[in-house]
This record gives sequence, structure tokens and C-alpha cells, in this order.
Amino acid sequence: MNPAVNLSGAARIAIILALIFAAVLIIHLIAGSRKLEGRAAYVALCCLVVLCLSGGALLFLSEGSPDPVQIEGFEPFGPEDLSAAASLMEETVSLQYTDGVAEGRAGVAYFDLIFKDGSFDRMALSAEYAALNPDENGEYADWRQAVAVDAGGRIYKEERGEPAEGLETVPADALFAALRQLGGLDWASALGTVPEELLLSSGPEELTAGGAAWVFTDGELVPADGYEGSGGLFALIVYGSAGEQRIFLDI
Repeated sequence: MNPAVNLSGAARIAIILALIFAAVLIIHLIAGSRKLEGRAAYVALCCLVVLCLSGGALLFLSEGSPDPVQIEGFEPFGPEDLSAAASLMEETVSLQYTDGVAEGRAGVAYFDLIFKDGSFDRMALSAEYAALNPDENGEYADWRQAVAVDAGGRIYKEERGEPAEGLETVPADALFAALRQLGGLDWASALGTVPEELLLSSGPEELTAGGAAWVFTDGELVPADGYEGSGGLFALIVYGSAGEQRIFLDI
């Protein structure tokens, strides 16, 4: 949908009612106009134009993004507070389900946390979800959806789509737990940076050892040179005062 039309539910209803009232009033005035007496074809054409214009306006409103969901008690947080970041992501993922429970049902493909003047500014997150109920064929149709959260804690959802073929995700529960554990460490000082943006890349990456790379494993943050594991790890890319650095999450 077009993200430019972001309205509250009350505002959307008020505009729709105003459009309908205006269209009815204009048609009434046209039909009762003395200047148009005896010109039935012209009256019908004017009424048709009014109906088309009002219908187009209603269609424009219907193409807007869904009304944002306000996170109750939301408070902006700093880039070093990964526990708060994990809670925010957990909230957005849980809202996809009517029972508010996403445990074991979702995998995160990507997120981007951006901060401004040391405080949360916005977040984008893309995840894949497991359906709760089977369709008419008895199959559980999974779906993918991207969401955005602004500085005021309002969640904007994009339309659901088919799971991306070949895209690997990290289990949401494991990711949130890892972020909370990492947030309990003085991780920014270890990297020697003042973080400004955090980005989880889509899919696992091969470990690249070096001074700008770290691995978070078994609750500890260790230099990549000292990591003895193998295989693809999910990379948390940190952009900050020390440039671009990577924390590979062993989860």
C-alpha cells in the first residue's frame, strides 16, 4: 500500500463521511438547480462526474497504509541498550498474532535500528511467520511481512507477502535472547565505538577475522581471531564513531 496516506482510524472515518456528505449535497444541488431544468442529460453527466471524483477520493484513502499501532508505554532508548531493542522487536513480532504469542513461530531476516542524537529514531524489521490455522487444503501457509516503527512507538505494517525463496532467517526467540545477553555486556566499549546504527544482515555470513570483527558466543564477546567455531553466523553490523564493525552472533 501507499505509505503516504497515514491516518488515524477516527480521521479516516471522518474524511470518508465528509466525502459522502459532500457528494450527496452537490448531487442534490445539481438536481434541484433551476438553471438545469429540462437538461436531463447534462444533469446526469454532472452527477456522474461528482460520483467519479468522490469514488476516486475514497479509493485514494483505501490505498493508504493501515492505521499505525501505538505501542503502549513506549519510551525511546539509546543505541547501547540492546535489551530495549530486543523488547521492541519482540513487541512488533508478537503483534502479528491475535494471541500476542510469537514464541517459536517467527524468524527474523533483517532489522535496521537508527538513532539520532543518541536516542532511538526508527526501526525497520522484516520477518517470516508461521501460520496458526490451516487453509482449505489443510496446509499452513507461512508469510513474510516488513514493519517500521517511528520515534513515537507507532508501528506501520506493509502488506503480507510470500516467504522469500532462499532467504535464511534467525529464530526470533534466539535473536532476542542473544541481544539481551549482549546488552548486559559493555559491548560498545569493547568495540571502542559510539554506536549510531545497528543492522542485522539478511542471512548468515562467513566469519571474517580481524580487529573490526567480534563473535558473541556462549554469553561472551570475543575477538574473531579467538573464535574456534565454523559455519555461517548472523552478523550484527555496527555503524558508529569507529566506522563499520561486525559482531557475529553464534546462535
